[in-house]
Amino acid sequence: MLSAGGRRVNGWFSGREILESVAVFHKYCDYDLDPSRGLEACANVRAGVKPAAQIVMRPMKHGPGRCAMYIVTVEAGFSAVHRLRHADGMVEPLHGHDWVVRVHFTRPDLDDNGMVVDFHQAERALQEVVQHLHHTDLNGNEAIRGRNPTAEVIARHIYERLRALGMATARRVEVTEAPGCVAAYQQLDSVGPAE
Repeated sequence: MLSAGGRRVNGWFSGREILESVAVFHKYCDYDLDPSRGLEACANVRAGVKPAAQIVMRPMKHGPGRCAMYIVTVEAGFSAVHRLRHADGMVEPLHGHDWVVRVHFTRPDLDDNGMVVDFHQAERALQEVVQHLHHTDLNGNEAIRGRNPTAEVIARHIYERLRALGMATARRVEVTEAPGCVAAYQQLDSVGPAE
């Protein structure tokens, strides 16, 4: 029996083992997860690996043993200041960053124009979102007000604004606050339009 490389609780996977079981599933199975239901969990049923949650599968159009996802990435930047509140009550001094935002758009299949998303449309939408953050104090920014303006909060805010602008294939937003410091937000049930 294949294992996702971790301990099991009552025969079920937990935590990171779900993601590892995704790799096992995609390597050995002739099925893909139904994108309209999202990434709930997966397993290699033929090898006897139990699922971490309900499996929602559909036969793959691409043929046995193939798992594919088209990905398009656009990037933008903005400059802003913030001060973070830490769990111990400490508040950082006001400081600034040149933030870099990367948005990944995905689809299991291309649209009628052979695209995941139009690059220009994606870039315009991202620019519209980051423009409201550019040269602001994120602690007082109306869109962030009341929340601790961490890179994680900023990533989720950008994701939600893009989806509100109709960017249905937006899958993951990564925010680089400083070199080597990247936070991301991704909803596992949003892999793009279902077929």
